[in-house]
Amino acid sequence: IVVADSGGEFTNTSSKPTAFENFVADGAAGRLGSREGQALSGQYSGEHGSHGRDATPPTRGVDAGTIVIFVEPAQQQVGKMEVRGEIYESANTSSHPQKATYFAPAMTDFNLSAKGGRGGRGGIGGSGGHGARGRRGADATRYRSGENGGPGGDGGNAGRGTDGADGGKGGNVIIRIQDQDSYYLMAFPQVSRSSFESVVLGGKGGAMGSHGQAGSPGKGGSGGSSYSWTTGSGENRTSHYNPGGWNGRSGRPGRSIQQHQPLVSGRSGDIGSVQIIVDGVQKYSCRFDLQLAGLAMQSLHRLHKQDFVFQFSDVVTVSELMVQNTGGMISPIQGTDVYLDQRRIDLYGRHVDSSPEKAW
Repeated sequence: IVVADSGGEFTNTSSKPTAFENFVADGAAGRLGSREGQALSGQYSGEHGSHGRDATPPTRGVDAGTIVIFVEPAQQQVGKMEVRGEIYESANTSSHPQKATYFAPAMTDFNLSAKGGRGGRGGIGGSGGHGARGRRGADATRYRSGENGGPGGDGGNAGRGTDGADGGKGGNVIIRIQDQDSYYLMAFPQVSRSSFESVVLGGKGGAMGSHGQAGSPGKGGSGGSSYSWTTGSGENRTSHYNPGGWNGRSGRPGRSIQQHQPLVSGRSGDIGSVQIIVDGVQKYSCRFDLQLAGLAMQSLHRLHKQDFVFQFSDVVTVSELMVQNTGGMISPIQGTDVYLDQRRIDLYGRHVDSSPEKAW
C-alpha cells in the first residue's frame, strides 16, 4: 500500500504498477422505499383489522460528477509526471471543484470512477390486520332463546408497494494531455478500449418492492346453546325447549392489490463519457493499447535444435519485438521506457525474484 499527501511524493517499492490515487466522482445511491410492517389485527370481538400502510417511494440514484485530469511532465523532477485532478459533483464544471495534485513515477496507476448511484429499492407495503372473531351469543334459558353469534371483523386492506427507482447517470471523465506527453496515458489503464465504459457506468435500477397481503376475515361468533327443562311429575310431566342462536357471519377479507397493478424495477442510468483531449483539439474515447504481437527467440544451445525449446541456464536472445496498437488513438510519438520483469521461477513455479530491469 502506497500513501502520499496531496502534492507530495512517494516511493514505489514494487516492480509492478501500483494504484496510487483514486479520483472518484460517483453518485450516491438513492434512498430505499419504506418497509411497512403488518397492521394491527382486531383486538375485541368483531373488531375489524387495520389497513396496511402504503410504502413510501424510493429516490433515484444521484448522477455521477465530472473528473478533469491534466497530465504533464513534472518540472525539475526527472522521470516523474504531474497529475492534477479536479472533481466536480455534477456534469456542470462551472461549480467549485475539489482539487488534488500528485507527482508520480511512470510505473504508477491512477484509478478513475464516475459511476451513477444505484436507484433505491422499491418499498414494501404493509399487510392488513386480521379481523377478530365475532362475539359468542348468550345461551338460552327457560325465559329466552339463545342469542345469535356476532359477525366476525373484516380483514384490513393490503398496503401498496412501490416501484424501484432509476439509477443515476454515469459521469464524465476528461483527460487533457499534450501529444508529446501521451505516453503518460499508460498510467490510466481504465481508459483502454476494453474497460473505459466501466469507468462511467450508469447506476443500476433499484429492485421493485412488493404489495402487502390482505388481512383475513374473522369467523362469526358461535350461537348460544339451546336450553331444555321439564315441569311437573309423573303423567303431568312436561318437557320445554328454548332453541339456541345461530352462528354469526364471518367478516369480509381485506382488499388485495389487483394483479393489473404490477410493480417494476428501476431502469439503469445512462452511461457517461470518456474524453481524451490531445493538444486541446483531438478527442478520443479511449487511449492507445500496445500489445506484444510477435518476437523471435534464439539460443546457441537449443534442445535438439528445436525452436522455443530451451534448457535451464541457456542464454536466450529475444529480438524482432513487434508491438501492435489495438486501442482507440494513435501510439505515442515519443519513445517510452521499456522494462523487462526479471522474475525467476523455481522448480515449484514460485517467483523468487521480481526486480525490474530497464531494457531500453
